[in-house]
Amino acid sequence: MAIKKSKGNMYDWISHTHSHLRGKCSHECGYCYVQSMASRFDEVKEKYSGKVELIEEELKVDYGDGKLIFVEHMNDLFAKEIPDHFIERILSHTVEYPKSNYVLQTKNPSRYIEWLELIRPDTILGTTIESNRVYGIMGKAPTPFNRLVGIHDAMEAGQKTFITIEPILNFDLDEFVEMLVWAKPSFVNIGADSKGHGLDEPEYDKIMSLYEKLIESNIEVRKKINLERLRDKVV
Repeated sequence: MAIKKSKGNMYDWISHTHSHLRGKCSHECGYCYVQSMASRFDEVKEKYSGKVELIEEELKVDYGDGKLIFVEHMNDLFAKEIPDHFIERILSHTVEYPKSNYVLQTKNPSRYIEWLELIRPDTILGTTIESNRVYGIMGKAPTPFNRLVGIHDAMEAGQKTFITIEPILNFDLDEFVEMLVWAKPSFVNIGADSKGHGLDEPEYDKIMSLYEKLIESNIEVRKKINLERLRDKVV
C-alpha cells in the first residue's frame, strides 16, 4: 500500500502513480505492458490476473499535496465492466486531497461524462489512440474513433484532456490528423512499442509528418524517448 514516484517509461510530466484495483483489464489489448510484465514477474501475474477487484487498503493512502498523480495506471478505471461503486470510491479518494492534482486515462472515455460531478475540474483526462485504423491487437477496447468522440465530449465539458498515441501503429496521415485536431486535446503524447510485440509500425518520417501537422494546428506534441528506436530502424 503506497503511492509510487513515477519512473521508467512512464510520462515524464507526472510525479507519482497509484492503483486501487487488482485483476486483469477487460480490454485485453495484445500489446498491454501490464500483461507483458505479468509474463515475466510472478508478483505482477498474481495481482493482475482474474476478476478486477477493489483493494480497500489503497483507499487509505495519503495523497498529500503538490503531487501530480496518475491514478489507476495499471488498469482501466472506466472500462465498461468496472462497477460504478468502484469508480465512485476511487474518485472520492482524490477529492479528499485537493492540494494534489490527478491524471486519469482510459480507452473508454465516453464514461467520463457520467462522472464529471465527482471528477475534480483540474483533473487531466486522457485516452489512448494507436491509429485511425482498427487493428485486432486493440483487443476489446472501443474503436479509435469512439475513443476520440469520448475525449472530445470531455473537452467540450470543460476538462483539460490529452491523447496518447502509444504504441503508435501505421496510420493514414490526413485522416488521422483530422481526427486528432477535431478532438482538440490540450496536448498529444507520441510513443512507440517498448516490449517487442512486432507491431505494424509507421516509418519515423511519417511520424514526424504527423508531428509537424499537429504543431501547425496549434496542438502541443510531447514525443517519448522510445520513438528513437523507430528513427534508427532499418527499413
